[in-house]
Amino acid sequence: MKSNPSERQYNGWQKFHNFSKVWAKDYARLNRHKWTDLSKSIDISTECKDAIISTIDGIERLDDWSVQMINSWGKFPASGIFEGTFTDLGAYDQCLSIENNKIIGSAQYCLIDTSLPLPKPMPKHHNLFHLVDVLPDSLKNNNSNKALNKLSKNASFFYWLSLRVGICTPNKCTENDIKLITERVITNMGLEVKKVRCEVKTTATKLNLVQMSALGYGRTYNIKDSLTNPVLQPIFNAGNSVDTFFLIRYLRITPQLAVFMLITFLIPLIGSGPIWHEFVDPNIIDVENMNIIDVENMCLLHTWYLAADMQLHWISFIVVIAMFRSIKWGIFLIIVAIIAFFVSTSAVVFINDFPAVYTNTGRTEFYVNVFTNVVYFRPTPHGISFFVGFGLGYLIHKKRVVKLSKTMQVQRRN
Repeated sequence: MKSNPSERQYNGWQKFHNFSKVWAKDYARLNRHKWTDLSKSIDISTECKDAIISTIDGIERLDDWSVQMINSWGKFPASGIFEGTFTDLGAYDQCLSIENNKIIGSAQYCLIDTSLPLPKPMPKHHNLFHLVDVLPDSLKNNNSNKALNKLSKNASFFYWLSLRVGICTPNKCTENDIKLITERVITNMGLEVKKVRCEVKTTATKLNLVQMSALGYGRTYNIKDSLTNPVLQPIFNAGNSVDTFFLIRYLRITPQLAVFMLITFLIPLIGSGPIWHEFVDPNIIDVENMNIIDVENMCLLHTWYLAADMQLHWISFIVVIAMFRSIKWGIFLIIVAIIAFFVSTSAVVFINDFPAVYTNTGRTEFYVNVFTNVVYFRPTPHGISFFVGFGLGYLIHKKRVVKLSKTMQVQRRN
């Protein structure tokens, strides 16, 4: 049933139209002037310059495609920056859904990563709780800059995180054009451009059923304050418990890995998104890397365990062959292997000046890019527990008859 429009409804839309026209005119006038000055100082293609001017003109006319384009931009800096929200991806799907037109062609979505300037290189063993001296003396005790002082106290986050924003631009601007424009604008703000990535709408096959099946939920925790609690350190160092997994047979986990690797071939067909390529591309390009070869670019980071487990099984063949010939030689080699792995791991820790016991105080360059790559992902630190388990397995095999206590016998009968 069609409703009858009221005078109040007409007046409301008319007021909104008038407001939109004023906004569009003011927006176009301001940004046309800024763009004219900016375009004179950067070397970008003529097609890009004309396309941006055409977009501004389209906004002034309230053309749907131009308003849709500017409405797809994220906010910079993102809302909630003081609580750790550094990213506003904007409207990715809305941007790429803009239809081609004769004025600007198609639209493209660009993701821009920027950062506040920080001392480089980062201090060794630096973590989130170490303050970084970034403010000049003139700003440190200035009561009019309390917001800036508060932000500077968390400057350490920017060693790992970026101020990230998604924008929608005409496709006639190349990725290099967008990078040059961004660098000029961001540099004037005192920031640094880390990366610019642009993409257009593709016609890749979508596996909608797989997409819907893969939907899940996530949980977010604010654990910054908990990191200073020594009682919780065993929880944050739970990664060390993987050593017990080296007692598990290799083939119990390999089938799951094979299925997962099959899925990785399907992932590029599943969908797209602002940060899609950041997670998918490395697993395609760096497929040959593993826990002892180019560790920093290892494909499927979590597969370091299976790689280390297989490497330790290869080494254990030497002990198995020795045990078939002489049990004493086999036991001797087990002891030698345990000592060798202990000495080699200790030497790496000593040479690199690592702490004897790692204390997790949040994300640190030491833990993420040094300790894990040099120590944790390698087979050597886990070889100790592997061959201890190897020896225990032999003892259990030799002593198959186990006497149960009377209590256990009663429980078994019941």
